[in-house]
Amino acid sequence: MENLNKEKILFKIQKIIP
Repeated sequence: MENLNKEKILFKIQKIIP
């Protein structure tokens, strides 16, 4: 489930800085 966590973080970063 580490991959999912990484994707979640990346998604959050992209949401903040599109």
